[in-house]
Amino acid sequence: MAARLQAVLRRSRHDLFVPLAFALSQRIEQVAWGDLADDPGLGAFALKSAQKVFLADGVINWADSWLEAESVGLACKRDAEGRVAVAPAPLEAAPDTRAILQSHPVQCAIDIATSLCQQAGDQGLVFGYLTGPATVRRRLFGPVPRDARTATDAGGNIAMALARAYCEAGVSALLLAEEEPVADVAVIEALNPMFNLADYYGAAVIYVSRQPLPAAAAAALTGLGARIAGAQDAEHEIIALPIGEASVEECAAKWRSRTVGGKPRLVVSSWDIPADAAPEDVIALAKTIKEI
Repeated sequence: MAARLQAVLRRSRHDLFVPLAFALSQRIEQVAWGDLADDPGLGAFALKSAQKVFLADGVINWADSWLEAESVGLACKRDAEGRVAVAPAPLEAAPDTRAILQSHPVQCAIDIATSLCQQAGDQGLVFGYLTGPATVRRRLFGPVPRDARTATDAGGNIAMALARAYCEAGVSALLLAEEEPVADVAVIEALNPMFNLADYYGAAVIYVSRQPLPAAAAAALTGLGARIAGAQDAEHEIIALPIGEASVEECAAKWRSRTVGGKPRLVVSSWDIPADAAPEDVIALAKTIKEI
């Protein structure tokens, strides 16, 4: 596990709880999607406040699998909660990576990460959100891209640019969130430069998947140095719990069943905790994990 996150784990006396709680944070802090997307300061405040409520040891700056697609100019029509109901028409050519970094959605995500890192200091944990490569390719170029190589390379270039911005902001880890199935391992292999960059900055790369992960994809991720949530590595384990989708008792039982000789572990949610989840359940689970 990359140096910065590993150092925090070594200092910890208990497992570290860093759930992906973007939608739930919006609800409990009563922040509408439109307001959050337009005001990074408000977004950072809502996430930091929710982190304290949930007794979390860290915070993740974003959770939206259409972030990169909207940033290349695709017309993503959203509802009041920020969900994209209808997929926009796909791109026909590779987007300008520099323009993506200057787009409002990506700049908002970066600004939120920067603000959270400044508040956290050297001891806190802030993870920078990126959409998984298979999902990015499908969002930008559709289920069957006209030019698979162009689509794959574009995903790698976008991830590299966004990861660099996050690492320069000071995140301790990058969170790759994959919503679509990985049908082509090439999309993962295209992330090699991004993994090299993360290693240079000492930032871990954590991968969570909404879909079952094929063995070839898991092997490619592991080979690049990713830490797959729910799998074990030689140093520390990252436990993924279905928070908000299973009961507190079920999540706690899964947490208790994963033991690795008493070493502190990182506990994350399997996916963004649903907005209608009960905050008190998240708090109860946090107290169990931290033995409060």
